[in-house]
Amino acid sequence: MQGQVINIFNQFQLCGCGGSATFTLGGNVQNQTVDSAIRTNVSNPTLYQPFNPFTTTPIEGTHWAKSPTFGKALNRFAYMTPRTLRVTFGLRF
Repeated sequence: MQGQVINIFNQFQLCGCGGSATFTLGGNVQNQTVDSAIRTNVSNPTLYQPFNPFTTTPIEGTHWAKSPTFGKALNRFAYMTPRTLRVTFGLRF
């Protein structure tokens, strides 16, 4: 018999790691669970000045800004897996 406890302290921080209903853990290249949008001249040309990142140091508020929901959960997969107990056993006949 083998057992495994996931998230034993039942914490619910944002992790951006859940990708499916099976709560797979691991790095996502395209994180779609936590908002990480940045606004620039490309997305909002009337609000931000254009800049060349190779010659100019961008200034937050002038050249770019975080979206109002930056760092917030977009769906339920943004949170850690809830407390889960897995038990595996085998029978031999």
